[in-house]
Amino acid sequence: MKDFLKRTFKSMFIVAVLTIVLGLILIIWPSSAAQFLSKVLGWIILIAGIVWVVLYFTSSYSGTNTTLFLALILTAFGFWSVIKPGVMAELISVLMGILLITHGFLNIQDALELKQSYYDRWWIYLLFGALTVILGFFVIWSPIQSLIAMTIITGIALIFDGVTDIIFLIKAGKVVRSLELDR
Repeated sequence: MKDFLKRTFKSMFIVAVLTIVLGLILIIWPSSAAQFLSKVLGWIILIAGIVWVVLYFTSSYSGTNTTLFLALILTAFGFWSVIKPGVMAELISVLMGILLITHGFLNIQDALELKQSYYDRWWIYLLFGALTVILGFFVIWSPIQSLIAMTIITGIALIFDGVTDIIFLIKAGKVVRSLELDR
């Protein structure tokens, strides 16, 4: 169990650090980062759609007409995303907002588990989780139209999320060590 907790803490720490690094990249190079991510995702979707179309016509099991229809839609969306990367950038913002909202709710769940463990400062993590949820909604429904501003806001939200995760891991690690000492 102890090895499992160490691996879990380590992987959570790595994800938190990567979240902070991604946030910094979005803040330092907002326009370039948004355009780059949009074009890369557009190309991935375009290539995946083309592969599906080719497989439909060359495979012994070609699937249904629905398979071809979905492959053509995927190809068209990928092509459109490559030509107009702003569309993909908006989709990325929405997905980042959904990710932040989901992670914020997970942080709230962690805070409530800390409360059940009689950790006296559990409410701080509850606030961190609530702020992460609010930032997620802000990223999705922000009235700010500028892609650069949205990228910077997303970067700030990711940094906040990563930092609060690291704080949580440090505090949770102290709780786990104190429980081990009590045995």
